[in-house]
Amino acid sequence: ASGSAALFAVWRKLYQASGATVPECWTDGSGLITHAGHTISVSDIWFVAHHYGIASSVAGEIDRLEGAEVVLTDGRRIAADVVVKATGFHPTDAAECLSGESTMLPNGLVRRG
Repeated sequence: ASGSAALFAVWRKLYQASGATVPECWTDGSGLITHAGHTISVSDIWFVAHHYGIASSVAGEIDRLEGAEVVLTDGRRIAADVVVKATGFHPTDAAECLSGESTMLPNGLVRRG
């Protein structure tokens, strides 16, 4: 495998090794690598925390918070010590300002050269 396929293979192994929850689109039969408008982008600490069992993640839309529980719009209730709102990645001019490069590829990587 090369290019995006090789990169995806590495991401898949990292998710499996860490025990992190894989994106639903990897298992729902859609054949998608990411949800529409999203990119695979998480920090090392996220994988480390999942590996050691001190963090878990759930994708969903929050309806409300009730005490120490998060109630999702689909009715699921999740006990949570911390809730992190992840709004996704949105390409902006900041990529050019930070990297000095003006081309961002559809997969979220900045083109060099």
